[in-house]
Amino acid sequence: MGSRGIYDDGWYASAFGPRAPWVQGIPVGMSTWNPENDQWELYNVDDDPTELNDLAKSNPAKLAEMQPLFDQEAKANQVYPLINWSDLFPGFKKFQEQVRNQKK
Repeated sequence: MGSRGIYDDGWYASAFGPRAPWVQGIPVGMSTWNPENDQWELYNVDDDPTELNDLAKSNPAKLAEMQPLFDQEAKANQVYPLINWSDLFPGFKKFQEQVRNQKK
């Protein structure tokens, strides 16, 4: 769903994609979503394990160091391209609709 993150030596960098997993349906703007425009966050989880203090603006050098690490690991683990996974499984949308209808 486009969200992604990377942990390295006490630091965690992440970006929230265009779609929250708990929201049903396709969000407005999904068809024009560009992951390059997502806002990244940065946390020192050794000092801030609950991720309350986003350090992306105060420590852009560390964020710039972390983003290529994500890119490297994403390529190594075949994560690219970032996509809406339900588009790959034609039966998945039908299944979701069946589940929604059962709840009514």
